[in-house]
Amino acid sequence: MTISLFGSELGVAAGTAIGAAAVLDQEVVPLVTPWNRTALFFLASAAIGVRASLWPGRQAARLPMLEAIGADTE
Repeated sequence: MTISLFGSELGVAAGTAIGAAAVLDQEVVPLVTPWNRTALFFLASAAIGVRASLWPGRQAARLPMLEAIGADTE
């Protein structure tokens, strides 16, 4: 779950930075950052990431700890 939140944060930040760089490259277009839409995209991607992590997390929680770390690696 934490990884999905970090991924959401990094994705929205990278998208905002790339978009700002593309707009600043043009001389006639002013840079306007829609913070409300940016927050909406962050919340939406975080919700999707958390929802996607629930099933694998439950499956991992069912395994006994010592059995999971002692898995055969050959």
